[in-house]
Amino acid sequence: MKLFFILILLSQSAMAEDYWYFSDIQSVPLRATATKESSVNSYIPTNTRLHILEKGTEWSKIKTEFGDQGWVRNEVITNERPLLRKYKGIEDQALKFEKKNSELLKKKDEQNNEIKSLKEEMAKSEAALKKFQQEYDELVAASGNILQIKNDYKKATLQLNDYFIKNGELEKAVHNQYL
Repeated sequence: MKLFFILILLSQSAMAEDYWYFSDIQSVPLRATATKESSVNSYIPTNTRLHILEKGTEWSKIKTEFGDQGWVRNEVITNERPLLRKYKGIEDQALKFEKKNSELLKKKDEQNNEIKSLKEEMAKSEAALKKFQQEYDELVAASGNILQIKNDYKKATLQLNDYFIKNGELEKAVHNQYL
């Protein structure tokens, strides 16, 4: 997998850049003029990025990424990124990917913990709902019995009233017959 990312990064780095580099030499003398006899202003380390200000047949006037200016032989510069810079770029990308992977793994763990917590909460809710359903069913059964008892009570009250009325009528009839 890392090899795949390295190849992608190398192909991206191979795209045309406007930068030039010193080739893989330890250091390059930066001269005041375009001759070997000219004084050396400084030595520029390998992998230093530079811009070409003037390009000649043997010498080029350059400006380094650090601001140094002078002349160097064309044979020591290249427009291809040196391997060390490519490696450093790939290494930086790999570190970014590792950091992102670590962040994603942490987020995944957090989400898994949240899922576990939600499942536990859901199980508690389901148990509470089941208990509520049982209590509800018991209340429905009990209320059905209460309604039946109430209906039976009404019927009994009506029958009792009918008996009282008939009893009153019979008492009147008996009283009228014997008095």
